[in-house]
Amino acid sequence: VIDKEQAAYDQLGIPYEVVAIEFEEGRGLAVDGQIGINAAKYVYALADHLSQRGVLIFEHSQAQNELELTPAGNQVKVNNNFTITAQYVIIASGYPAIDGGGNYSFRLVPSRSLALAYPCATIEHKMYISQEEPLHSVRYSQSPENYLILVGGSHRVAFESSVQSLQDNMKQFAQTQFGAATPAFSWSA
Repeated sequence: VIDKEQAAYDQLGIPYEVVAIEFEEGRGLAVDGQIGINAAKYVYALADHLSQRGVLIFEHSQAQNELELTPAGNQVKVNNNFTITAQYVIIASGYPAIDGGGNYSFRLVPSRSLALAYPCATIEHKMYISQEEPLHSVRYSQSPENYLILVGGSHRVAFESSVQSLQDNMKQFAQTQFGAATPAFSWSA
């Protein structure tokens, strides 16, 4: 997989560096100028910025109908029996809120991933995604302690017979690849 990615970078003229990494084949490709952001911090800062400029944001308001164009403006009824009317309405969700006849709700497959955070002495400002199954995302965080964060164990909700076995496999990966012993935190999303 690394060789194919390297060939694609060459073909597209994307500059890269072959680097030694701590797991799998022991090598990876590094591309300068990439950014890693904390999506939650970004969204909250954006919401704060917009709110300061008079934009109204309605959290935890589930749309109960499709957006309607009325003489008063765009309208959508929400779960708390209110109707939101505005010139512009942005419905932001991880789920298709307006179906438009596409039957998207029948096509979605709900899934979860697991995450483990291990204390570590040093921190790298790098992120890795493994290429072998099962897939793992490896990154580091400093908040204010240093943590190795391992994400993986992706599975369909209600179809995995043993989430514990997925977490055990991740712990084994962390032990084998990074010498990590016991996670300080674990969660799923």
